[in-house]
Amino acid sequence: MRTTLLLSLTLAAAIAGMLLAGGAAAVEAGGGTGAQQNAIIGSWLSQGGDVAPLLAGAPFNDAKITATFNDDGTYSVVSIDTSNKEIDYAGTYQIMNSGVGTIWQIRCSQVMPSTAQAEGMYQVDTSQTPVRMQYEVVQTQPTNGLTPPEPDKGFGSTIYNGQQIATLIQKYSRQ
Repeated sequence: MRTTLLLSLTLAAAIAGMLLAGGAAAVEAGGGTGAQQNAIIGSWLSQGGDVAPLLAGAPFNDAKITATFNDDGTYSVVSIDTSNKEIDYAGTYQIMNSGVGTIWQIRCSQVMPSTAQAEGMYQVDTSQTPVRMQYEVVQTQPTNGLTPPEPDKGFGSTIYNGQQIATLIQKYSRQ
């Protein structure tokens, strides 16, 4: 039990920064239309049941995450927990067309509050009002036992030490 708790906390700590920072993209490295490429640019809000289960639970207890994705390839994320403690994240990002439907791949370079790299994917649904986004990103540097989700395997395809986990899917509404 102690080992499981330690692994869970280690996983959560390693992922938290990049998952939060991961809500970013604007510079495209692959093909695609401008409308698809620019769909993520703007401000997004995740709160309540939309917060990824890993971040909503202990030790993070995140209640609200606001992410702003700029067209110059920078992002900022503000996380507020249930005790109203705020953590700010910032960095740059790059998006690539995954070739799988409307799913886009993303690579993030976080510079604040610490340096890290993350990779994953997102999908913007413009058929809803407000526009919604599904997002799954994990830290890849420094390494921590995580393998990013794969577009052809769908959301919830992150691998942690050989096991598939689905607790990293974040949902956002455009503000």
